[in-house]
Amino acid sequence: MKHEETKLACLALNFRILHSSFFVLHSALLFLLAAQISFAEVSKNAGDELSLNGEWETGIERNYTNRTPVPGLAQNPGEMSPGTLWYRRTVQLPEGNWTTATLRLKGARFAPAVYVNGEKISESEGGMAPIEFPLRSRQVAPGKTIQLEIALKSLRDLAPLDASAVPVADRWRSDISSSLWDDVTLHFSGDARISRVIPKPDFSRDRVSVSWEISGDEKISAPRTMQIFVLDLSGKILASSELASAKENQGATELNLNHACKPWSPDAPNLYKLKVVLSENGRTQDSREISFGLRDFHAEGLRFSLNHEPIQLRGGSVVWHRWLRDPEAKTLAFDPVWFEKNIVLRLKGYGANFLRFHLGLPPESFLDLCDRDGLCVQMEWPFFHGVKASSDSMKKRPLH
Repeated sequence: MKHEETKLACLALNFRILHSSFFVLHSALLFLLAAQISFAEVSKNAGDELSLNGEWETGIERNYTNRTPVPGLAQNPGEMSPGTLWYRRTVQLPEGNWTTATLRLKGARFAPAVYVNGEKISESEGGMAPIEFPLRSRQVAPGKTIQLEIALKSLRDLAPLDASAVPVADRWRSDISSSLWDDVTLHFSGDARISRVIPKPDFSRDRVSVSWEISGDEKISAPRTMQIFVLDLSGKILASSELASAKENQGATELNLNHACKPWSPDAPNLYKLKVVLSENGRTQDSREISFGLRDFHAEGLRFSLNHEPIQLRGGSVVWHRWLRDPEAKTLAFDPVWFEKNIVLRLKGYGANFLRFHLGLPPESFLDLCDRDGLCVQMEWPFFHGVKASSDSMKKRPLH
C-alpha cells in the first residue's frame, strides 16, 4: 500500500513538473543566425496578450448591482450562488494584424459561458482548470470596442458529473461560491493558434522534447512550421530548434540544449523561458512563452530522485480553496506578494523544499513563485471521499 501511495504522490508531483519544465540545432550557422533574432519579425500582435484583471461589474441573472475585483471573491464563499453569476466589462481591442482573439479563463467556476455584445459565443463545463474560448464574432476585430460578459453557473445547478464540482464531503468548509478566481486574459493570434505546449526534459541527454497542439485553422492552405527557442530571463537566445513542419495539428519538436541550461533544484532554482513560434508561409501566426526548468523527477523504489540524486521532501500543505472561507482571504488569498513572503519564503526559511496544494489547483502565479523560489510542488485535483466525475469530464480538464 505504501508503495502505491508513493507512486501516486510521484504522479501528482510530476503534473507540476510538466507544467513548468520544458530542441535540435540545425547547424552551428542556424544557431548563430537565430541568436541574432530580436523577435521584431514576429507580427505585431501574434502571441500578444491583454490582461483583463481588475474591476468588473457583477450581478445575479444579468442584473448588475456590484463591482468585483478579478481575480477575487464575488460572493460569500460559504454559500452557493443563488443563481447564475454574471460578469461584465468593456474591452478596447488593440490595433494590429491579428485575426483571432482567444479568451483565457485560468479559473472560472462553474461552467462558464461567454458573450460578446450580448451574443453567446461559447460555453464549457468545468472551471477548476484553465479554459480557452476563441471569440468567433465579426464584432471582434482590431481597434473595435466590445462588451464582454461571462456567466458562471451556481454549484447547485452544475451537472453532477462535472469534474470541477466541489466534493460533497468538503462543501461545509471549502469555497462553494461562483467566481473568476484566477487571471483573465485575451491572447491574439492569426487564424491558427498554439493551444497546448508540454515540455518533456531528458536530463541525461541534455535535450527537451516539446509536444504541441494547434487549434483554429481547420483548412490548412499554406505550409506551416514550428520553431522553439530557449531564452534566459533577459531574453537572450541560448538554444533553438530547426524549423519543423506543422502540417498536422499536433506534434513534437526536439531541442538540443548544448549544456546552455543549468539544472533546476530547490537549492538552485534556475529558470529559463521557452518560446514556441508557429508560422505560415514565413509569417508568424502565433507564439507562446512559458517558464522552463531543466529537471528530472521520478520514484526509485520507495524514494524520490531529482536530477538523478536522492531527495527527501520536506514541507507543508496549503488547502487554498478552504482558506477562502477565512475572513481575511478576500484580499490575502489573491495576493502573490503576500503569498510569497508569508508562505513560500517562510517555508524556505524553515528548510522546506516542497509545498502541497491540497484539494484543488491554486492561482497559476503561486505555482510560478514556487518555481522561482525553489519549492517542488504537489498539485491535486479536488478528490475527497471519492469523485463522481465522468471519465469524459476528466479528459476535458487536462492540466495545461
